[in-house]
This record gives sequence, C-alpha cells and structure tokens, in this order.
Amino acid sequence: MNEAIARKRIHRLIRTGRLAELRESVGLSQGDVSRALGLNQSSVSRWESGKANPVGTHAVALLKLLDGDE
Repeated sequence: MNEAIARKRIHRLIRTGRLAELRESVGLSQGDVSRALGLNQSSVSRWESGKANPVGTHAVALLKLLDGDE
C-alpha cells in the first residue's frame, strides 16, 4: 500500500472522528492496536482524539490492521 494514500485515508478518518468507530467495528481495543503496532496506547488515543497523526509506516500498518489486510 502506498504510504501517502494510507496517510490521507487515516487523516480523513481522524478529521471526521471515525477512527475509533472503525477500530471498534473490527473488534479491536486501543490496546490491541498499540500492541500490534508496537506503540504506547496513548499514541492510539492521541490519534483518535485528533491530537496527533500517525506517520509513515504506522499509517500504513494501522490501515492494514483496520482493513483486515494483514
């Protein structure tokens, strides 16, 4: 997956407040996502609240995780 496209999609989900909704719809907790990406849970929380955006490979990995493309 193209990194720029992944970042754009993730940023759109963050702006519209749908990132948490998507995560929950696939049955994942913030802890699940943070463990899968090797990050602190606070990073996921900050993404969902719009206080931060995932960069680079984290955006791609997050989108793959949420889309079920692992």
